[in-house]
Amino acid sequence: MKNKAKHLVVISIDSLNSQDLGRIINLSGFSKIIKNGSYAKEVVGIYPSLTYPSHTSIITGVYPDKHGLFTNEIMQPGIKRQDWYWYKKYIKVPTLCDIAKEANMKIANVFWPVMGGAKIDYNCPEIWTVRPKESQIFKSLRAGSPIFLFNIFRKFGKMLKGIEEPQLDDFSTESIAYVIKNKKPNLVLLHLNEVDHTRHKLGFNASELDEVFFRMNDRINKIINAVKEADIYKDTAFVILGDHGFSDVDYRICINTEFVRRGLITLDKNGDIKGWKAYLNYCDGSAQIKVKDRNSSKIVENIFMELKNLKPCPIRKVYTKEEVEREKRITGDFDFMIEANDGYYFDNDWKAPKVINEIVKSRSRINEQDYFVATHGYDPLKTNYRTFFAAAGPSIKSGFSLPEIKLVDEGPTMAKMLGLNMENVDGRVIEEIFT
Repeated sequence: MKNKAKHLVVISIDSLNSQDLGRIINLSGFSKIIKNGSYAKEVVGIYPSLTYPSHTSIITGVYPDKHGLFTNEIMQPGIKRQDWYWYKKYIKVPTLCDIAKEANMKIANVFWPVMGGAKIDYNCPEIWTVRPKESQIFKSLRAGSPIFLFNIFRKFGKMLKGIEEPQLDDFSTESIAYVIKNKKPNLVLLHLNEVDHTRHKLGFNASELDEVFFRMNDRINKIINAVKEADIYKDTAFVILGDHGFSDVDYRICINTEFVRRGLITLDKNGDIKGWKAYLNYCDGSAQIKVKDRNSSKIVENIFMELKNLKPCPIRKVYTKEEVEREKRITGDFDFMIEANDGYYFDNDWKAPKVINEIVKSRSRINEQDYFVATHGYDPLKTNYRTFFAAAGPSIKSGFSLPEIKLVDEGPTMAKMLGLNMENVDGRVIEEIFT
């Protein structure tokens, strides 16, 4: 390929939607990539449309049935704050990083999911503490690149307020700009969370999103300027992408509460789980249920039927493991997968007062950890539920757009930008955007 890029900067804006195009296309940083490059107006995601499976499909080019990431969180019955699939060891196929490393390219990452322990030169993995007395510093150092982490936390750590936004994304941007200017990596991965955080807490079309996107625009400009300062701009391709759709919700579904009532989950005197025969692990707009025996499976199926008969109905679809693998390209350690109807989402809570719980919406609640008024995890074919992709730089057409691509097309296409080949994928190279 003529004029291949020597450097590729991939900026993932979590929950960036096709419907956001109108609000970002005229912002200076976004427009430098969208108007001077090529973009897909709509990107069809994967199921479940969660951050970790989606980001893994992006950099592998395959669906969850192949790459192995079937949800965000490891099912740990009785644990309120579960571990996530933070580590690269969970991915069963080669990633864009693996292919770049085989080609002797330098790689930098800040908070791209499922990169803990990956062979990345400058790695700040997305990982956090979930247990009392855990050390965030020790956990990050074990999963990432110690010298790089020491440098960025020494330089920019004072910007942080835990995982609060916008401070977290500001830290991420400064860290990426620093490594670009000082190390000039060939592949740069950055994951920004503020849009997703705002939508969860305030709603899909919250008025505050205009301000959030202004900050995102400033971050993109900072990264572009870092590339220019590194004197690699003419050899650099840029990608801006999202990972999943988003939908407002009014009710949360707590099926584990019903499992307790039916004796499928047993509790101790403190109300904590001491045993279970069936357990639901939430994927927000969908959920996965593990069942230990056939008798329990019949009770679970009866519960599904009762919920589907409710008016209004909270359940859109129930899949067996075999059905969801065949129809949605996902498999994992579960026996059923269910999807919520519009306005509903699932929660692991086994202590909820009812199975269906109305969300009491108030801006005074936004700092509550489990308070959400919008979420994702639904079928990617849901109406108005697409994400977005744009690319600019060497070998990329200027002023070109496509109506639709698939999330699994992005990995092979980004590989081609660097002159690499991603084999045995479910997606395709989006040849139309290349000159």
